[in-house]
Amino acid sequence: MKPYVFADYDVGRFVADLPRIAEVYHEYGVVIFPRLLESDENYRNYVSELHSLFDDLMARKLDRRAADLEIGEKLTLLASLQPALGKIIAGLGTQHNKFFSFNKVKYSSYIEQFLLAAWGKDALLATPQAGDTLHFFPPGETFHRYNLPPHQDYQYLMQSPRQATMYFGISQYHDGVGGLRIWEKSHELGVLASHKYRNGAFEVHEWDEKLKSYDVCDYSWNRGDFGIFDSLLSHSSIPNTTERHSRIVQIFRYSDLNDDVARSYDFGSTTYPRSGRDFVVEHPDLFVADATGASDA
Repeated sequence: MKPYVFADYDVGRFVADLPRIAEVYHEYGVVIFPRLLESDENYRNYVSELHSLFDDLMARKLDRRAADLEIGEKLTLLASLQPALGKIIAGLGTQHNKFFSFNKVKYSSYIEQFLLAAWGKDALLATPQAGDTLHFFPPGETFHRYNLPPHQDYQYLMQSPRQATMYFGISQYHDGVGGLRIWEKSHELGVLASHKYRNGAFEVHEWDEKLKSYDVCDYSWNRGDFGIFDSLLSHSSIPNTTERHSRIVQIFRYSDLNDDVARSYDFGSTTYPRSGRDFVVEHPDLFVADATGASDA
């Protein structure tokens, strides 16, 4: 087992062992805790709410029942019937995450304790605007465009290069569903030159040469697995090559604003175009177009 994979940890043991965890994080740029989040009631509540949303959408929109399926299989079924519906749930879990249960995980004390152990008590903690992402990877060629080449997360997010990406599994693991390819210790190279890849994705420029001296590890996420990696750690996506299994992961990030590079551009973070509902369109019967404001008393 890799030295940065901590087996048989729950939240309590995680907190008790923070000095060693922070040391390994600095050395390798990544720490992973299989099944740790299954000990967090807020995580379990979040997954339960996602299950309920899948059930609701399929019942209302497709007249299908899927309550007895594992959540990854619910995504597989939904993607096969009406892929666009998955965007509704993904949107609720992304930029920023709209679920109260998720935010109770994100803002839990053990997350803050890790960040302060890793960055020091003087860290000024913030979260980038585009930092939360609920990622769906159903089977099929259509979804391969979401798989990213070797990259660093910082280029997507900005705000501060002193930044941590936190990653947890929601669906059950199956062989071939893919995961992350990690270049161990590559965060020590700092911010790397990048170019735009297909679909506008960032790619580390000449990554095969820059990363050739770093060991590579592939990791596939199971339900409840919790990982933290430096946003300057080079990594890439491993495609889902199965015919009927899906992968669902949740990502969130934190930055330390106590950083000279972050100060140089006033801690600004990346924003992405967003779509939303228009009250006038959805409720034309409740919109009074010719109102002139409150009448004089």
